Formats: sequence, structure tokens, C-alpha cells
Amino acid sequence: MGAVVTRHTVRTPEPYRAGGELDADDLESPLVLRLALLRSRPPDPVELSVARLHRAEETSHRRRIKVAEWKDMPVAPPPTGLEVVVRELLGDRLDTAAVLTELHRLEVRHQLASGSKFAAFSQVDGLLGLDLCGLVGKLRR
Repeated sequence: MGAVVTRHTVRTPEPYRAGGELDADDLESPLVLRLALLRSRPPDPVELSVARLHRAEETSHRRRIKVAEWKDMPVAPPPTGLEVVVRELLGDRLDTAAVLTELHRLEVRHQLASGSKFAAFSQVDGLLGLDLCGLVGKLRR
């Protein structure tokens, strides 16, 4: 049996309206739009305000820097149970917002090894396609 995907209603702010649609060229990266959309839960309408897009852009940038820094730390496995949690959230409900909330919890857990954070973020990024590993090997210290 396949998964059922519920559509979102997307409303765009006035500065981005061009024939009623968001022009992805106005964003620094289409991945910012993807993150903003993944943060919502169907069937709730998605309000793509300038503030929401700005927060998504800031989050993307911050996480790419952190993932690149975590890559340089000792290797460690992702937190126990992460794969099960992500599979449950994405498998039945396609609850990408809950997966992003789980990533935030991992990001701010100080007792979790940086290598584990890198493993977790790169594993989940493989599913969500946010290019969180895009700065790995590119940061200068």
C-alpha cells in the first residue's frame, strides 16, 4: 500500500507575487523554499511570508556551517533510535515538520557528540534533500 500525500495550500506574500506564484529566483536558494514548506503540516495552509522565508534561509545557513564543523570532529554513530523515529514520522504521516523539530532537538543537545550530530544530520539530509552537507570541506578556519 502506498502513502497518501495531502496537498498544501500555499499563500505567497505580496512582494513575491507574480501571477499568484512564488518566483524561486527571488530566493537565495530554492532549498530555502523547500525548508519553509517542509516546516508545515498538511493540510494546514502554508503562509510563505518574507519573515518565514528569511528564517528558513538563516536556519539553512546556520545548519550548513554546523554540519561542516561537526564533520571535522571524531566519527560517531547517529543517536540510537533516530532512524526508527524518522521512519515512523515520514512513513505514515509524511510529517516533515516533526522530523525538522527532531533535528533541532539534536542540534541543541550539548551532551551529544558532534560526530553523532554530523551522522544524524547527514542521514536525515539524504531524505529531505536540504544540502546540509554543502559546506563540508569548504570552510576555512
